[in-house]
Amino acid sequence: MEEDLKIALKYPTFGKNLYTQYNYFKKFIMEKLYVESVESDYRIVGTRVSLESVIIPFLDGLSPEVIASECFPSLSLEQVYGAITFYIAHRSELEANMKHAQKEYDSLRRSINNADPAFSQTINKILRAPHTVQACA
Repeated sequence: MEEDLKIALKYPTFGKNLYTQYNYFKKFIMEKLYVESVESDYRIVGTRVSLESVIIPFLDGLSPEVIASECFPSLSLEQVYGAITFYIAHRSELEANMKHAQKEYDSLRRSINNADPAFSQTINKILRAPHTVQACA
């Protein structure tokens, strides 16, 4: 904080009002947020895009440029890099959350299989059918 104040004092943009000057420079030093927690899920700030939907293609080998241009054209390249940076900084926590979500999904799928075996067979048949692989799906 002292270093920020020293920088602000070097540039007398706002005359003698040091408080205003400090706050002006502080906004350039603050960290920009790209990911927010919404109802126990992580989303890209200002969108409905989940962090996981950006990270999975990245972990599958797609570049941030491809993710931004082909998978999520509504996101800027900066937002995609911000999401990836957030993931890297919080990897262990996020991977634990993804493992927990996968366990819940598996449990739900097993209960559906047990409740309606005919429906499950139909779904499995559809999933096993040959289809075109989409990198962003």
